[in-house]
Amino acid sequence: MNFMTDKPAISLVLPTYNVSRYIDRCLQSCIDQSCTNIEILVVDDCGTDDSVSRAMKWAALDPRIRIISNARNLGTYHARRVGTENSRADYVLYIDPDDTLHRDACLSIIHATEQTKPDIVLFEFATIPTPPWHQTPSVVPHPRLRRRHVLDAVMQTPHLPFGTPGKAYSKKVLAAAFSALCISTEERLTFAEDALLFFAALSVSSTFTVIDKRLYFYHRNTSSITQQVDSNSTLKNIKQVETIIEHMKRVSQLAQIGLGRDRQTSLYEYFRSRLSCEKHLLSRNLIDENGNSLYFSSVMHALKEQGHAKELFRILIFFFTFGLKRP
Repeated sequence: MNFMTDKPAISLVLPTYNVSRYIDRCLQSCIDQSCTNIEILVVDDCGTDDSVSRAMKWAALDPRIRIISNARNLGTYHARRVGTENSRADYVLYIDPDDTLHRDACLSIIHATEQTKPDIVLFEFATIPTPPWHQTPSVVPHPRLRRRHVLDAVMQTPHLPFGTPGKAYSKKVLAAAFSALCISTEERLTFAEDALLFFAALSVSSTFTVIDKRLYFYHRNTSSITQQVDSNSTLKNIKQVETIIEHMKRVSQLAQIGLGRDRQTSLYEYFRSRLSCEKHLLSRNLIDENGNSLYFSSVMHALKEQGHAKELFRILIFFFTFGLKRP
């Protein structure tokens, strides 16, 4: 087939910013996919290392790789949006460049979508290395929920991951989600922005399918934005979570979202509670004006935000291991 002109079956979008240590590993997992009818979009978000130079070397060897360059640093949210707008396939899979894919990830997604054309595909993932204590299993909706409305299934699946791993979207749904969010390029979102996009996509979706396989490998990277624990980074991330919640509230109030007020409100409250819990857990590394640690009060506030027994159990493990086990 002609990779330059023929339509790919799925587009892989990599928002790329200062990931030189990992991008070769990620791209290797992309080009090694058992399905060859794919495109790989590396979105250059104007970092300062040689991530893009490395990607260009791969692109010179594989015509399925394209480099999309932003004029300036826009942040992860807009990097994903730009990649989506430049994609040519009907389905999009986002990959953080420090993560990798199972060899059959694309093939599994293509097989799962070719008949019913769902709005969202949910699948399992693994964390590498295994977190302290045990590997927390990723969760997808129970098979009996597959024919139900996507929102009902999501809200009946406690601690369904909100982040990038474990999801693929139809491009049509992503276009509607980005349109509903309508976020200015002046607003740089780099933390919990994947949860925001998931929320918006759910708000405009009606069908989904589940793949009961681990297709995505989330590599714990202590240098990533989500793992930074200094006070400045923590305060910035807390502010970003607050901003994300405000965007979710705005989207939930849009008349164009056709879910019905009760269902949309339930979805918003579900996400707000989960993200508020995350915000409180972020605060655990801060100290108050008297020099006292906020660790215990932060975890207690997080506990109050959670209603699911499994979520409460995970936060309690986090509490008693002093944060070694991430909820």
